Amino acid sequence: MNGHIKLHRALTEWGWYKDLPTCKLWLHVLLRANYKACEWQGIEIPRGAFATSYAALSAESGLSVQQVRTALGKLKKTGEITVETNRHYTVITVSKYDEYQSAPDEVPTAAKCPPKSKPKPKTQESDKKLDLTERFSEPVCSAVQDWITYKKERRDAYEPTSLRNLLTMIENRVKQHGEQAVADVIRLSMSQRWRGIIWDRIEDKPKKPKADAPMFNGAPAASDWENEWAARVKASRGER
Repeated sequence: MNGHIKLHRALTEWGWYKDLPTCKLWLHVLLRANYKACEWQGIEIPRGAFATSYAALSAESGLSVQQVRTALGKLKKTGEITVETNRHYTVITVSKYDEYQSAPDEVPTAAKCPPKSKPKPKTQESDKKLDLTERFSEPVCSAVQDWITYKKERRDAYEPTSLRNLLTMIENRVKQHGEQAVADVIRLSMSQRWRGIIWDRIEDKPKKPKADAPMFNGAPAASDWENEWAARVKASRGER
């Protein structure tokens, strides 16, 4: 693990500062949180969050599992973190990560430098709705566009590379589960205020029932060989 984190001196006045297990776990969470959004096992883990488990936190921090549970509960209570847990993993998100750490492209300087001219903003793929309509049909296109806007409102907008990866992942999920299921899980993630799309909640599209045999006067139509056999039987009996 490379890099560093920022700590303000006001931490000494923090309510949990003298609570050693909670303070220790808080520092560990800050150190483990992603500085940039990434993907892990097909799941989007946003900036300021990371995937883990209670057992892993215990092993990494030296705290017992019970101490980890208690400390996470205290940090959740005071709004330092949010915790999303399922049967496979736990995603911990630092609530105000941008207030604690610089933005990904922000480089601290020791002395003031002459201001540089601001580069023209890049046209990101998220602003090209035409690209989405070419890749997806409704309702996926609408859900993806809303998701990108939702991420911007959370001040966690996609970089071009991570956006391309997201769109490719959504295309693959559409092939596996169907358009409606993918759109539903994207909107569920927004309604639950999750920072990433939780693909574990996706529901597969219903399988198409097999086509029934053609009907003739309310009964299944006979096949050609059945008709031929019936004709031979009638002929042998002298029937017409």
